[in-house]
Amino acid sequence: MTSQSQAVVMNGQQLAQKIAQRCAEKLTTLGQPQITLATVLIGNDKPSRLYVNLKMKLAREAGLIPRLIELPPDVSNDQVEDTLLGLAENSSVHGILLQMPLPEHLNTLELLDMIPADKDVD
Repeated sequence: MTSQSQAVVMNGQQLAQKIAQRCAEKLTTLGQPQITLATVLIGNDKPSRLYVNLKMKLAREAGLIPRLIELPPDVSNDQVEDTLLGLAENSSVHGILLQMPLPEHLNTLELLDMIPADKDVD
């Protein structure tokens, strides 16, 4: 007995757009709650910036309010901690993304651990 398998071809971009559209429709049925997604981008990594811009676009398409916090590449660990703590304590921020990779002088694990589980989008 031989079995044949069929390849399934997925278009990730189309799938992402359909998911964003469904989210936006769901938010509309819920009375359009104001849900804010904060993304922290540190430094000048071009691929990270492109990726963040895409995340921001998809967040808008999904009916979310994207908020970008940009920090310089030489920011201190304490300054990033303060930023993340402020976002964590801000009741108008519902999700937090810390864009990777971080500059080498920062403590990635420590900073990721500062994001509360209920606001950790990743």
